[in-house]
Amino acid sequence: PTAAIDAMRRALHSSPRFLPAQVAAGRLLIQADDWQGLASLWEGEMQFTEDVEGLASVAFRLGYLWERRLSDLPDARRQARDAYRRVLRVRPNHFPTLHALLGIAYDAGDWAAAAQHLEAIVSSAPDPATRCSYLCELAAVRETYLEDLPGACAAYRSALELDIESVDALFGVLRT
Repeated sequence: PTAAIDAMRRALHSSPRFLPAQVAAGRLLIQADDWQGLASLWEGEMQFTEDVEGLASVAFRLGYLWERRLSDLPDARRQARDAYRRVLRVRPNHFPTLHALLGIAYDAGDWAAAAQHLEAIVSSAPDPATRCSYLCELAAVRETYLEDLPGACAAYRSALELDIESVDALFGVLRT
């Protein structure tokens, strides 16, 4: 596939917006396990993507690639975070992106960022049960890692308002 990849790169160099060449090059790079090459390809694709949905899609794929396939590189976490933030610039409530950023914050032990991402997830959650669950998670982060007992209690109370039968929320309110 090396010769084919080189041919696709030449085609993209002469016509970088040619979608069939982008797709074919991406497939060849995946087959060759050339994840850095794929990241480069998608970075280039983002420069020429004009529609919001296309930009969000490419940026999300790029973040996922940095997070999952290029995680052993020194700057991978920052690259993933930056790509995901590009998604949020055009789609501020994109649930999968918010969740990915939450995972990065957890992995880094960045509890303030985790709380921010959880707040955004709560505000964009599709239904009350999901909001309740993430409110309890937000409360636990505030309680355990940020030592913000009033903030934790407020989140537990909000969760309890959504689901009066939530044991986590009930005991959280009692505890904080």
